Parts: sequence; C-alpha cells; structure tokens
Amino acid sequence: MSFRRLPLAAQIYIGLSATLGLFIIGLDLATERLEDPLVFWALIGLAVVANLPRVNLTVKNAYMTLSNTVVFLAILLLNGTLPTVIVALVSGLVGTVLVKRGHDAEGRPKPLTWYKPALTMANHVQAGFAAAWVWNWLWIGHATRRDPSVMVLGLILITATYYVVNTTGISLAVALSGKLPLFKVWRENFLWTFAGYLCAACFAMAAVLCYTSSSPWLQLIAFLALAPAWMVHQFYRMNMDKLETASRHGLELNELNERMISTLAMSIEAKDRYTHKHVERVREYANAIAEELAISEPERKAVRIGAMVHDIGKIGVPEMILTKPGKLTAEEFDRMKSHVMVGVRILEAVRFPFPVTDAVAAHHEHWDGNGYPLGLKGEAIPLVGRIVSLADGFDALTTDRPYRKRMSNEEALALLQSQKGEYYDPKVVDAMVRVLPKVQVIIDELNRAEEQVQADHQGAVPTISPEALEEIARAAEEAFVLAELSLRPGRPSSRAALLELLLEKAAFMIPSTAAAVFLVDSRTQEVRVERCAGLYSHLLEDLTMKVGEGVSGWVVQQNKAIANVPAAGDVARRVEPGQNVELNTALSVPLKSGAECIGAITLYHTGYNIYNPHYQRLLSTLAEHASGALEAMNQMETDHAHSYTDSLTDLPNMRRIIRHMEKLTADPRGAFQILLLDLNDFKRLNDTYGHREGDQILRDIAKLLRSSARTEELVGRYAGDEFVIVCHSRNPEDAQRVASRIKGGLAHYRFAPNEEESISTSIGVASYPEDGTDWRSILSAADRRMYREKLAYQQIRATGATLVGTAIPQTTLGPSENHATEPGRLPLPDAPQRRNTDSSA
Repeated sequence: MSFRRLPLAAQIYIGLSATLGLFIIGLDLATERLEDPLVFWALIGLAVVANLPRVNLTVKNAYMTLSNTVVFLAILLLNGTLPTVIVALVSGLVGTVLVKRGHDAEGRPKPLTWYKPALTMANHVQAGFAAAWVWNWLWIGHATRRDPSVMVLGLILITATYYVVNTTGISLAVALSGKLPLFKVWRENFLWTFAGYLCAACFAMAAVLCYTSSSPWLQLIAFLALAPAWMVHQFYRMNMDKLETASRHGLELNELNERMISTLAMSIEAKDRYTHKHVERVREYANAIAEELAISEPERKAVRIGAMVHDIGKIGVPEMILTKPGKLTAEEFDRMKSHVMVGVRILEAVRFPFPVTDAVAAHHEHWDGNGYPLGLKGEAIPLVGRIVSLADGFDALTTDRPYRKRMSNEEALALLQSQKGEYYDPKVVDAMVRVLPKVQVIIDELNRAEEQVQADHQGAVPTISPEALEEIARAAEEAFVLAELSLRPGRPSSRAALLELLLEKAAFMIPSTAAAVFLVDSRTQEVRVERCAGLYSHLLEDLTMKVGEGVSGWVVQQNKAIANVPAAGDVARRVEPGQNVELNTALSVPLKSGAECIGAITLYHTGYNIYNPHYQRLLSTLAEHASGALEAMNQMETDHAHSYTDSLTDLPNMRRIIRHMEKLTADPRGAFQILLLDLNDFKRLNDTYGHREGDQILRDIAKLLRSSARTEELVGRYAGDEFVIVCHSRNPEDAQRVASRIKGGLAHYRFAPNEEESISTSIGVASYPEDGTDWRSILSAADRRMYREKLAYQQIRATGATLVGTAIPQTTLGPSENHATEPGRLPLPDAPQRRNTDSSA
C-alpha cells in the first residue's frame, strides 16, 4: 500500500517516528565519538551477518534475527549510545533489504515502499538508544559492571526496554494502518516474543564475559553458557517454524474457502453471458476502493469476498427473469429484488469472521434511502455495502446488458458523479475516480486472459476454467432458446413474426453477418428466402434455388446440417462480376416437419471456420422448436385459406368476397366498382354434358377471369355459375373495360365435349358509394342489372330466328337504371328476386 493510502494517523505516526530517529542519530553524532573503532566495526560486520538466519513472526513481514544479540553486544561492550544507535541502524537497514517481498500478477517483485524501511530503521534506532541510555544511566564506569548480580539486573532492564520500545513501535504502526486495537495486535503477535529477546541478551552477556573476564574459570563458565542460549534459540525457532506452518495452513484454508466461494459465484454468473467475469471485475474495483479508503483489514476482507458473492442469491431467481431482454414488470422486479435476502440467508450459514453478509445485504441500498431491501440511508448503510454497491454499479454501466449497450468509463464516471448523494456515498465515488486508472490496468489484464487459468493480481483467487464456464453458459443459452420459443403463449402471432423471432434469437446467440430462412415450394421443388436479416440482405431477398443447389438447397435435400462451408454456394448467384462480397462461411440446419424437410435456416459470416459444434447444436435447437411452431402456423394458415377459398376453382369464395367488401365500405371516402357475372345457358350445358364437364367449364372460366383482371382486382366465385370482380377504381369506365375483356375472352372460348358450343355471360355493375353504402345493397344493385342483361339475352335467344345478326345489348354501367331512355337498348323490366339454378352439381 502506498503511503498516501494509509490512514492519516498512521501517516503522522510514521513521520514522527522517522523524525525522532533522525534526531537521535544527529544528537549522538554531535555529542559522542567512538572509543574502540576495532570492536565497533566488528559489530557492524556481525550486524550484517546476523540478519541472515531469521525467524518469521505471525504478523505480516515481521521477523526476529540474531541482530538483537549484536545490538546487546554493542550496549555491553562500548560506552555511550552512539555505537549502539549506528549498529541498530545498520541492522534495520540490512533486514529491510533482505526481507521477502510479494510478487505482482506478472511475477515481478513488488516495489518496496519508502516508508517501511524508514519506519524499521527508526524503530531500531529508538529501541537501541533507549536500551543503551538505560545501561549507561545505571552504571557509569567499568568497575560496577563486573558485579554479577548488578549485571544480571541491568541485563533484564535493557532487555525489557529494548523489547517494549521495539514491539510497541511495530504494533502501533500495524494498528494504525489497519485500524486495529493496539493492545490486541501487541498481545497476539509480540507478547510471547520476550523470551527471544531475553535469550539474545543472555547470549550477548555470555559472549562479553568470555571476551572481558581475566578469570579462566569465569571464561569457561561463560563459554559453556553459550550452549544453553543457543539451544533456547533453536528451540524457539522450531516452535516458530511450527507456528508459521500452522499459520500458513490456516491461510491456505482461508484461500481454499475463498476459491470455493469465488468458483460458486462465477459458476452462477456464467449462466448469463452478459455478466461474464462480472464478479472478478467487481472484486477488483471494490478492493481498490477499499485500499484507497484505508478501511480496516476485516472490512477489506469482507469487501473482497462480498464483491464475489454479492449476487449469489440470484440462484433463487427464475432464469426467464434474469435473462429477460426487455423491461421487467412490477412482479418480476419484486422477484428480482428477493435475491439480496436469499444471498444473505445462504451466507449466514458460513459464519464469516468479518462482515460479508453486511456487504451483500447492503449492495442495493441507496445513499438517499430509496434502495432495497431495508431502505437504509446515509451512514446507516454499512461501508462495505456502499463500496460493493458502487463497484457493482460501475461494472454494470460499462458492460453490455440485454436492455442497453455499454458506456465508456468516462460516461459511467460522469453518471456516478451526478448520482453522488443520491444513489452512492460521495466519498466512495471520489475514491473510485482516483483508483480507476490503476485498476483498469488489472481489468484489461483479466479481459486479455479469458482463455487462461490464472491467479488474480494478488495471487489469492485463481479464476475458474474458461472451458467449464463456457459449458455452463452454453447450457443456459440452450435453456434460454427453449424458453423463448416454447414458453411464450400466444406469440408469435404469424409466420412472419415467427421467422423474425427465429432470426433475432439466432443473431443474439450465434455470431453471424447475415441470416436467412429458406422454405420449400413443393410445387416447383425450389427453396426460396422467406425472411432475411443482417448485412447483404439485398443479396438474399427473394433468393430462389432448386432443391439440392447451393448450401441451403443441399441441406433441404439431404435433411441434415452443415457447418463452415463456403457461403458462395448461396450468395454467388446474386453477385455481379467484379462485385466484392465478404461472406465466406455458412452454417445451415434443416427445418423439419416430422421426417420431411420444409426449409432451412442459414447463417453467413465474413470469417472462416468459426462455427463450432456448439453453434451448430444451438442453431439446431432453434430450428427444431421453430419447426414445430412453423408447422402449426402453416396448418392454421392453410385452414384459414380453405375457409375463404372455393374448393372447385381456387378462387376466393363468397365469405372472402363479403369480408373484402366490408373492409372497402368501412372507408366512407373510398370508391370501387363490382362486376357480377352469370354464365348464360350453363344449366343446359351442365345437364347435356354432365357435372364433370360442367365443373371443368367453371375452372376454365375462373382462369379466364383471373387473366382478364388486374393483379389488384379481386376475382371470386359468388355462387354456382356466378362470379364477382371487385375493381379498386373510382372510374366506371375501368369496370366497362374489364367487362369488355371478359366478353372478348369468352367469345373465343370453346370447351372439349363440343367445340361448336360457346359460352357467354351476363354482367351487372354497381358502384360504391353511388349504389349503396354496404355490401348487401351494392351486390343487390349489381344483381338486378345482371338479370336485366340476362333477360335480354334470353329474349334474343327466344326470337333468334327473326333476330339473326342482332347484337346482344351490352351491360349498362353506372348508377343509372333508366334503360328505356337510352337509345339502342331494349327496355328491361325490374329483375325479380331469385336464386340462380344454373349451377354445377
């Protein structure tokens, strides 16, 4: 952690401690001088060597070495505080240089921050100075030091002084940095180390006696005393090694638990591709914010784990809600909100030693009190929850979601800044702004390493296997396909809507540049594009090919899927020479109705060999469920068409004609003409040649009428041998021209049994709105006029011997019915109400 991220109290303490250490060194250099340089330099050398064997302590980066013995030797052998201070300074400096440092995500040693060696050296200087001052204050001169009882008492005092100053200084730094209780840190990590300090002091005293005593026996006793001191040191080291092993084992268990939690969280989130690696990113954001705010170590651990498991309660939310692309309903949102308390209940059973459940329970609370589930406000929201909430919100803004596209980091930060004091804690937002450039480097590394199993930047939690995550995501995708196509009652409502949904879901889950649905025309044995989407759609619209041709035609013929084949098999037939179309690869699967193939869905891509078996299986799943819906829809459309189609002539029937006229008469500003046709003498032909031939005549007449009418004009069979043509025109002359074309066509028509026989027709015309405002009145007007012409025809036939060469009167068009006033026409009586009997059986 950098110095500026430390709490203010820790920064002040480190500054004061370093200043005091410099003051002590300056004071000693100014007031004292070395009396025995040879011994001093020997002790300096010992101080360097003594730092090599070390015993690690339980507190992070804390250790004990034999350098304490060298400091005690300096106190006992040399007068004044200057030699002790310099030896302690060198000992602290060498120990700092040799300390083991951690490594970053790329395996490089972490840089050594300046304040840690400064604090270590200052602490050694202060402890050495205090112990030396006590020794020199108690015993001025050399004679009294040789009294064994006095020396033992002095040894205990300088050991206690050095121990208290040294361990208290380190404990205070740790407590202030981690916002922990001072006495708890000292008691748990340093209380039991006093024996090691005392052992080092006794070892130094024995060495001094061997060096200064003139009595051989005393030297021998002092030398023999070195052995127990060494044994105590070794015993102490063995115990510390065991303690370190147990501590390391505990850390490994903690890491194992964290890995298990992380794996579970990532497995749950893998079901949604939109939140892929979400928990990893939220963990990094939250951890960086926690470090920036310098919260306590337990809270930092709670933030780290809470960030990973904040959405674990979503395991209790239906996937249809989690993956819904549109806006949630009020009931669905209430169900979604329940994931918070579900997650809390799951995690309560773990009994974390730090407030993980607070982080999870509060990650949807808002600073203004409008969040959920408890509606907490301001500082009442746990700080760990506020941190996780912001990290979660920022990642949600900067990643794609089903309901919107991702924002840039700058846009997301601007939005967060605007929501300070509303959704988020202002100081947490400010911390996020400060740490984002650094943490973004870590996020980018995570994104680049998606295909590798790697540890996170602190080496604590490795990521789950990408292959496993991919399989989980694939299973969720396939379930989503079934839900979208099978669990949507009443939707889609038409074949076009179904095919549009099919292409939409295919593009959502499978990479493609263009896509098309081909359907089989059983009459022509061709496949034709019914629906297409994506780039180059103009090359696919109405594309037709024979069954067996191209990619899609081959799939229909063979009734099996094919992947990573050249897209040119389909699209090349639409490409002009010199035109460049970058569609290279195709994936096509059949649409089946039972054992029969009714079409194919084909995806095209600009890349090569990108369609793996998973994509083929996913598209086949889409096709399988779409085929069932398509078959049912085709049957429904067929039934609907039959209900509006005359079975003999395949023309629209009376029901369809009436429905069409109802739509036209619903528009009071519209206008149209209808022609009502009746075949003359059809009953005689039907009775003479039989119903079979009569049916054929009706089919032939239906074809002739279709060919005589324009595309936009409706031609239908009204009843028996009567037909109706609806002209979408305001001009009565258009209906006159249609009638002329029909009569001209019938004049040349001959039927097979007797080619000398001819067919003629009587035609009545009516106009909307002149002849009526509803279909009944319009048809009635056309019917009356048609019968007048039919009576004229019958009169001519009855007097045919004397009227040879007399033309049959043409149909009077228009709203006028006063035929008697029109020159060249026979006066016709009103047509009686009737029902035509000239019809085919």
